[in-house]
Amino acid sequence: MAAQNQMECEEDKAAPLSPYTRIRASELLLDTHLVNGERDETTARPASPTANDCDGSASDSSSRTPSTGPVLPLEGGAEAEAKVQEGEGGESPLEVEQLDHHQEMKETNEQKLHKIANELLLTERAYVNRLDLLDQVFYCKLLEEANRGSFPAETVNKIFSNISSINAFHSKFLLPELEKRMQEWETTPRIGDILQKLAPFLKMYGEYVKGFDNAMELVKNMTERIPQFKSVVEEIQKQKICGSLTLQHHMLEPVQRIPRYEMLLKDYLRKLPSDSLDWNDAKKSLEIISTAASHSNSAIRKMENLKKLLEIYEMLGEEEDIVNPSNELIKEGQILKLAARNTSAQERYLFL
Repeated sequence: MAAQNQMECEEDKAAPLSPYTRIRASELLLDTHLVNGERDETTARPASPTANDCDGSASDSSSRTPSTGPVLPLEGGAEAEAKVQEGEGGESPLEVEQLDHHQEMKETNEQKLHKIANELLLTERAYVNRLDLLDQVFYCKLLEEANRGSFPAETVNKIFSNISSINAFHSKFLLPELEKRMQEWETTPRIGDILQKLAPFLKMYGEYVKGFDNAMELVKNMTERIPQFKSVVEEIQKQKICGSLTLQHHMLEPVQRIPRYEMLLKDYLRKLPSDSLDWNDAKKSLEIISTAASHSNSAIRKMENLKKLLEIYEMLGEEEDIVNPSNELIKEGQILKLAARNTSAQERYLFL
């Protein structure tokens, strides 16, 4: 009798699960394969339990790990497996990653283009303020003094050349165009078309640059020889708007502006995609500006040479006036001078 009861007990332990229990177990197993709202079909198992499913109590059925045994093949085979690897947009994770990286690079590049365009605008505003200082302050004040008979008005006109025309071009045309474009940047992210349209007007700088050396010499001579001229200039230079800089320094700014355009435009083209709608206009603009910049660079070199000559003139105690546009510093450095009598060597510093 006891043996019979023991056999019945063992049969009860080995009895199959009820249909309800089998359904719940299969649901639990399938639910464990839900990842981020998507079902991983590659780990689906048969609905019927295996021998391993019967081990343990019902209380820990939810924590059981999936069987590593063979699984039923999926319908569609490789096609279904490929779908598992695809994202929601029908793209593989690698393609999505590459697309995100490309998008990030594109956004970064667009930000760089915007930064260059914004720098062009900000420097243009500052430049127009300097042009106003030269045209409306220095030029006008010196003309007023000239009309009093202190010195010839013609000399003042030679010093400032066509600065009024340059000021009018930048303040009434180029600067307003740039300001308008930056306000519309989200819909029209380009500056090449503006520069291509207005770059030909930069040819007017040729006259200013050509007479720059002579203008600097006139300022120097007028300041030394005519007290009224010197007084007007020094009075303006004391004003806050001058930033503690001399008239000569401000006169150099129009010469330096063209090379500045060239530098910004080159940087803009390096960041601009070759298939951009702005490419051709920006390229043509650079060609025109580079031609004008070559003349400005030559004037800048002459200006730097004059500054160096002025430094040497001051070092020598201003005994001999060597500051002249026709003079050029070729070389400087220490030399040894040999005495004719005792052949002793003496150190000297030579300016050639």
